[in-house]
Formats: sequence, C-alpha cells, structure tokens
Amino acid sequence: MFANGLSPDRRRIAVNLFVAMLLIGAVALGLGYRLALAQLEGSGQPWLIILPMAISLLVAMLMLARHLARLITSSPVKAPDRECLPADQTRVDEENQRALYLRATLDNLPFLFWLKDTQSRFLAVNKRFADACGKPSPESVVGLTDFDVWPVELAERYCADDKLVMNLGQEKSVEEPVAGGSDAGWIETFKKPVRAEDGTILGTVGFARDISERIFMQRALQESEERWALAVKGANDGIWDWNPKKGTVYFSNRWKSMLGYAPDEIGDAFEEWHGRIHPDDLAGVDAALARHLSGADAFYQCEYRLRCKGGGYTWVSDRGQAQFDAAGQPLRMAGSLTDVTARREAEARIQDRNQQLNAIFDLSPDGFVSFDAEHRVKYASPAFLRMTGIEEGQLAGLDETEFDRWLAKLCIDPAIFPGLAVLRGLELGDDKEKEKNAKAMCHELRTDGKSVDIDGDYTETLARLKANPQAIGVFGLSFYENNTDKLQVATMNGIVPTVETIAAGDYPVSRPLYFYVKKAHIGVIPGLKEYIEFFVSDEMAGPDGPLAEYGLVSDPELAATQAAVAAETPMGPLE
Repeated sequence: MFANGLSPDRRRIAVNLFVAMLLIGAVALGLGYRLALAQLEGSGQPWLIILPMAISLLVAMLMLARHLARLITSSPVKAPDRECLPADQTRVDEENQRALYLRATLDNLPFLFWLKDTQSRFLAVNKRFADACGKPSPESVVGLTDFDVWPVELAERYCADDKLVMNLGQEKSVEEPVAGGSDAGWIETFKKPVRAEDGTILGTVGFARDISERIFMQRALQESEERWALAVKGANDGIWDWNPKKGTVYFSNRWKSMLGYAPDEIGDAFEEWHGRIHPDDLAGVDAALARHLSGADAFYQCEYRLRCKGGGYTWVSDRGQAQFDAAGQPLRMAGSLTDVTARREAEARIQDRNQQLNAIFDLSPDGFVSFDAEHRVKYASPAFLRMTGIEEGQLAGLDETEFDRWLAKLCIDPAIFPGLAVLRGLELGDDKEKEKNAKAMCHELRTDGKSVDIDGDYTETLARLKANPQAIGVFGLSFYENNTDKLQVATMNGIVPTVETIAAGDYPVSRPLYFYVKKAHIGVIPGLKEYIEFFVSDEMAGPDGPLAEYGLVSDPELAATQAAVAAETPMGPLE
C-alpha cells in the first residue's frame, strides 16, 4: 500500500489522515445526496442548512488530502548524521508544520470529531470535542474513555455503540435528542470502524454535529402543514396546485368530490380542470388567469361553472396565486375552489322576484318610495316621479329629512307635509281613511282645545308656556331672539330657526309673504304704485324695518323685488 515506505510514526499519522478523509468525504457525499433530494422534493429551506455544511466538509477533506500527499511524498527519516543534521532538522520542522495543519483542520471542522482504539480510549479529538466535554485541550482527552468525560448513562451507551460497530464491522448513524430532552436540542452521531491493511479492527472513528435547527425547522414545517390541512378541511374547499412547466395539477380529494368524482377518477393533467369549464365561462376564466400570470392582477379570482360527473354544472369560486422566477415566468400556482351553487341560486331567485316587483311598480298608478335601513331613498316608482315631477337622480340616496323637505316644497299652501316620521306613527285604516286622515293633517287646524289662538302681544302666551313647560308656542323670530333666556326653540326635522334658515326656506314651517296687486289697477287707482313701493322699501321690509320687529324675516332677494315693482314686472308662476 501507499504507506509501506513510511516510518511507523508516519504510517500511523497517514492512516489517521486517510481514515479522517474518507469519513469526511462520506459525510459530505451524504449531505450532497440530502441536498439533491430536498431540491427534487421541493422541500424549501433545508438546503440552506445542508449546502454550507457540505461545502465546509469538502474543503476539510481537500486539506486532509493535501497533508496526506505531502506526508507520503516526503523522504523517509534517516539515522542521525552530523553532516545531515540541518536537513533532518528541516524534515522534523516540516512534520511539525504538517501536524499543526492537521490539528488546525480538525479543530475547525463544524462538528465533534474523535478517534478511539479497541478499548474505546480516545486516540485523537478535535477542539470542539474537548470544549463539549469541558476539557482544556484536545491533548488532555487522549487516553481517556467516555466514562471520564460524560455522565455514566451516556458513557455506557457510547461504549455499547463502539462495540456494536466493531463487532458488526459496519458504520452507524443515529439522530437523538441531547441531554435534557427533545426541546433542548438534537445531535446526529456517525461512527465507523477503523481497519488495518489486513482488515483487523483498530478502533472506531466518528463525529457528532448539532442538527437542532433542522429538526426544529422540520417540526415547525410539519405543524404548519397540519394546521393548513386542518384549516382546509374546516373550510370544506377543494385545493389545487399547478406546475406550469410540467403541465400537471394536483387536485385534492375534496376538489374531486365537489364534482362527484372518486379520488382515482381524475388524473393530474391540466385539461382535467380546463376541459370541464362551461363553454360560456371559458373566455372569462382564461382572461382572469392571463391577467394574473402577466402581473396585471395580484391574485387570480373568478366565478364560473364546472361540469360534474353526472353532466350537470356547479357554480364555483376559484382563487389562487402564482410564484414567479427572476424572469417573471410562473413556477407554481396554487389555490382553492369553493362551491357557491347555493348562493348563486339564491341570488337568481332574488333577482327574479325583484324583476317581478319592479314590473308591478312600473305598471301601478300609485307612487311608491322605499328606504334602506339607514332611512335613505332606495327606490321611487315611475308613478311617484310622474306625480311629483322629481327626477330619479334627485331622489337617489336622499335621507329622510331631505326627502321630507322635497315633498314639503311641493305642498300647496296652506297644506304641509308632516314628515315620514309622523306618518310612520299613525294608525291608518283603509285607503279612503288614509286619504281622509292625510287631508285633515295637511289642511286643518286642531279644534280639540290642544291648539289655542291668542290675540294681542305674546305676553299671555309666554305666561302660559311658563305655567305649562310641556306646551309649545308659535312666535315670530324677533320675539324668540329677545327671549332666548325664557324660551327653548323647537327644531323641525333637525333644523333650527334662524334668519338664514327661514330666508332660505329650509325651516319647514317658514313661508313667504306675498302682496298681490293687479297690474291693471296701477295708474288707475291713485297712489297704488307708491304704496307698493313703500311696502317693499328698505324702511319697511328691510332687516331693520317694522316688519322685522314683528317677527318677519327680510327677503334676501328684496332688491330684485324692488326692481320688479319699479318696472311693473308681473310675477311669474310660483315654483
């Protein structure tokens, strides 16, 4: 063999180096196999752990091979000779240098390394091993046994493993939790028998490395998969996973059963899904899928019909998302399928009923208005729009207060619209009774003594209000403004009476005061025009005039009225 020409000491070192190199090479190849398997299975992150370790092992193997080559190719040590002492000294220095290289290589391996004889005594260990068992240096461990460095329970197990490896002549690899339980950490131990040239067992060599991160990652991945499986089962959705490059699709059993198929009745071809889409829905589905794969849509989502085993169709809601490579090409796309047939059928029934109701309302001569839960106008029938002259766009979305205001403006004096809140509280009878009650409410004053007309100033009214805090009085605005400390204003439909709200007509009970004069009488009756001009003058009808003192509010368009009087312009039709 290659070590025959070496001295006994060099041969021993060469054998150890060779065994270590073979061991590290085997471990590196094993990790490389796991890396390839992880990539083929698409397991994701474990290769991030395996790859750096495999690289470091290969580097260590190359370094050991380099030391072994130097040791084999160097000349044998000769007997001491004075004339060649300097050369011998050089060789000794080189051997010491190589020994330092070997020690540095072993100490920098990313795991615990050891070499034992047949009695399980340590012949060599690296620094990581010495640190793990609390020894000051690797040299301090040489000659000791497991019982000298580990607890008795572990030492007995390790020695039993050594005997098993040597007796069987086979390597052994095991993953096991560290002392303290599986939550504290995990290690992987590898042992292999060391043989002489004639096959005699010389001892064992082994290593141990921390695999806690990988074990915990696998455990977390398993828990995540279990949670996902439980969530999918609870959601009762069908799951699909499409590989665009291979053209294959994974369909879950639930996906297949939604269409009435057994698990073995649908394969993994893309056409198993695409070929079952309803012809009328196919273009829309393809368009939605293309938008997502092009990046236009962040997610793929579409509702369509799929053909079932019996030939009928079921409505489904399909959702998914793709993963892309650096070039923007889809690598994988996964999603879920939900049966929405019941919802679709319910929506169809509601739509059919709405169409029937709309047809009834469209043909009815009566006006209808409906409100949503927030008391906003949702629908007005054509008859209502015709009767009121209001356009549909003006009503849509109006709240109840605004709607009341619209109808109040349409009422002819002295009638008023009391508001929906009042009408909603009435106990109405048949149609004739409803019409009678409505007219009475809009056209008549109460005669049951609840409403009292008091002539003269407001002094008596104020006294009665003071005597009965539940009573309501009707005053001019100026009287209220002068007695705000005694009166509490009553809002109408949430609107407070002010000069602005009354002038604009927003306060529901505000009404304009008209002064009617026939144009034919002007110029015929002496002083008539002058009287009209005086009545609409600033001195009389302005904000500081006597009419304001009696509670009237000055017309904000008084100047236009004055100009019309001066020009003798007739009034137009009332709005």
